[in-house]
Amino acid sequence: MATVTNTITLTSNDLTSDAISLSISNILSATKGGISRIPLATTAIAGATVLAPAAQYTEGAKIWLYNPAARDGSTANDRIYVSLSEAVDPTTGTFTTIMLKGGEWALLPWMGTTKDTDKNLEAYGSSGAMVIEFGIFQ
Repeated sequence: MATVTNTITLTSNDLTSDAISLSISNILSATKGGISRIPLATTAIAGATVLAPAAQYTEGAKIWLYNPAARDGSTANDRIYVSLSEAVDPTTGTFTTIMLKGGEWALLPWMGTTKDTDKNLEAYGSSGAMVIEFGIFQ
């Protein structure tokens, strides 16, 4: 079994009247996983690129998502959308997604297989030829 250590550090001396200094580490014992860059095949949820098949990952998986695109500024040409749920949000009529602008990243727990439904982890970009850096560990 491999060990994967993830650490996040947040610091600021001028956001509030008190300085912020926070560092949290977590050690994950993993039997499978890795990181790779994956080209995205579409600009819509229909036909989105499958990053991780739900049936291969259960509760306890950790996912790393990174949009390596340079920030585009005022346009939306640098965005990657990652679909986390098959359920449509009743308020917006859209799927539950994470939006990553160029240079943004996320590390979060993910459960592909549940007792009720399986949900592949899928991604698409706001423009053609986008790439996502994706990692999964379980």
